[in-house]
Amino acid sequence: MINEAIKNRIILIIGIACVMLFVWDFGVTSELSKVKKDMKNEMRLRLEFEEQNISFLKEKTSFEDKIKKLTADLENNKAALEELKKSLDEELLASKTLKSELDKITKLKAAMEEDLKEALANNAREQKKR
Repeated sequence: MINEAIKNRIILIIGIACVMLFVWDFGVTSELSKVKKDMKNEMRLRLEFEEQNISFLKEKTSFEDKIKKLTADLENNKAALEELKKSLDEELLASKTLKSELDKITKLKAAMEEDLKEALANNAREQKKR
């Protein structure tokens, strides 16, 4: 009997231990499943962020190339503008010089016309005297 009672207690203790281990195993399996799911989500997010990062780096490189090209174009345009300004200044100077020459010629023409009128008037008077 004592043996039977000890056997029953041992079986009861082993049964309780098995139930506890089963519950503990279920909890661990559930937690492990959750951890795996979280790890997969984290890995997916990391891959997405890495792809975005690569995309942004390519876009950054593209923008930097465009900036370099636009900067070079700007410098070329500035140089061309300076050349145009110099050319315009030269043309303005030439225009002023030509206007000055035209004014001198106009004054000289007016003076010559006046002299011609006087000469014609003198010539007409002399012819009347003869």
